[in-house]
Amino acid sequence: MSNEISFIRINAVAKYNRHDAIDDAKQIITTSGGWVTDYRMFSNRSLCIQFEIEWEDAFRLYSAIQLTPMKLTEETQTLLEQLANQTNNSASSSKKDIRGTLQVTMIHDEPDMIIEVPPLEL
Repeated sequence: MSNEISFIRINAVAKYNRHDAIDDAKQIITTSGGWVTDYRMFSNRSLCIQFEIEWEDAFRLYSAIQLTPMKLTEETQTLLEQLANQTNNSASSSKKDIRGTLQVTMIHDEPDMIIEVPPLEL
């Protein structure tokens, strides 16, 4: 497949309890068959998870997100719909992995969480 997707950038917004949103983000990846390779928290406002998933499992990401209260950006929804169509219509039994990120913006009334970073001593 010449237009096969090789990287997935998923952007979502969570307007509910941030702890639940963080759990949902992890579950979206793991229940779809993927694995988390790294993550970063940006205060208590944003989370970015890096992941890898096998090509034939990637279509499961879209349905896993739909089971949560998260809202996808229009660009992300289009990408995941294309991915679902490609994996469902692919005659390839490719075992290649797709890398991606799941970035969740968490909207809530809590004050910013300040994390003290100790100085780096050289």
